[in-house]
Amino acid sequence: MTLLRTLFQAAVVAAALAYAAGAGAVTFVSCAFKGQGDPLERSFYITGYDGLTLGTVTLGHAAVAPGERSIALTARANAYNGGIIGVAVVTRTIGPEMSATTFDFGNVPVPPGATIAFTQTVVAGDVNVTYDRGAGNCPGVTQTFDSAPILSEDLRETVGLVVTGSPASFNSATVLTCVQPSGRPAKRTVPRASFAPP
Repeated sequence: MTLLRTLFQAAVVAAALAYAAGAGAVTFVSCAFKGQGDPLERSFYITGYDGLTLGTVTLGHAAVAPGERSIALTARANAYNGGIIGVAVVTRTIGPEMSATTFDFGNVPVPPGATIAFTQTVVAGDVNVTYDRGAGNCPGVTQTFDSAPILSEDLRETVGLVVTGSPASFNSATVLTCVQPSGRPAKRTVPRASFAPP
């Protein structure tokens, strides 16, 4: 079982990194996968998110009865009933073996250091789906018993998870400043923070 879990985790991380590479994304959260699942009713949240955008979220899913499902992952600010940051839906075949699902949030902006609360819902297909509960502890990630506001009741300090987004970068901007004694405006180049290009 340990070899299977290790192979699954390697495949999930590789898939998430390959998906993110084309967008110039950075991995901000990477938690170990266990290969065992919990019901989707158990939600999770991350605190102190370092990215300026939410790019992709990769989770592991499994189902006793194989078949196609559509799963919606909703990201909210600060609480399970907080403002919606974004919703990503993936349709794919899910079977008994835990396998990766990557939700694309399109690099939606988020405040620096944000708490992001995630809930999952099967919107098409058999609702009996589990997601990877994670192994060990993962700082800043908490699974909860359900999605009761504000952040439910903590269950464990991890879920199997990879989150990517865009970091802050510095580039130059030309700005006008004061007038020189000659009466001509002086130009000055100063760095300013901006989003990294997707």
